[in-house]
Amino acid sequence: PFRTPSRNLFAKVTAQLGVNSSLAVSHDYGHGDARDETGGRARGFYALSSAGTENPETINATRLAWTTAFASRFSNQLTLARVDDRRTCLPNSNFPAVSLTADESELVAGTQSFCLGLETGHTLWEVTDNFGVAVGNHRLTFGAHGERMDLVDDVLAFPGGVWFFGSLDSLERGEAAGYSRDLPTAADSQVAFRVNQVGVYVQDQWLPTPRLTLTAGLRLDVPF
Repeated sequence: PFRTPSRNLFAKVTAQLGVNSSLAVSHDYGHGDARDETGGRARGFYALSSAGTENPETINATRLAWTTAFASRFSNQLTLARVDDRRTCLPNSNFPAVSLTADESELVAGTQSFCLGLETGHTLWEVTDNFGVAVGNHRLTFGAHGERMDLVDDVLAFPGGVWFFGSLDSLERGEAAGYSRDLPTAADSQVAFRVNQVGVYVQDQWLPTPRLTLTAGLRLDVPF
């Protein structure tokens, strides 16, 4: 069985600041837990329940939007947002992995090398401002967008190792055909880095007739 229990909570508050101005603040919380009870099974591959994993993930997203109009033909919309996403992999067992080859098939038990309680995720900050001007049958938009992403990834080595057996008889005798283990080094810790991007754009929405709208724009994004 594959189970993915989840829950979600969304809240939003909108305030009318004036005749042509409004402020909206919202938050979305989500949590899910994808559980693999067996670690995967397919033709020629059979994993015991000790190779299963649990993968909880939590997402928090907050957004603020301020919209205003003034002087009959001007408008502005400012948006601020933050998204935080955290994922963890929890193994069903904490003993070294065992891989057994028998009858052209593989039997696996023990901790998966990719799942050691490590955390990965990212936090995204975003700001966008759109300034609009109505000129005759043209609707001009001048905008700027900036975002910053903080990424985190645990890359610890697999200290438990994997024992390899060539047959059921060798497993019963305790005679392994091989053993593999990752040795931790100074670099085996946590990878954390940032990505930034700034963009500017302009757009013209033209209504030559009441039944036809033509939109054209130009945008420049610079990541660093």
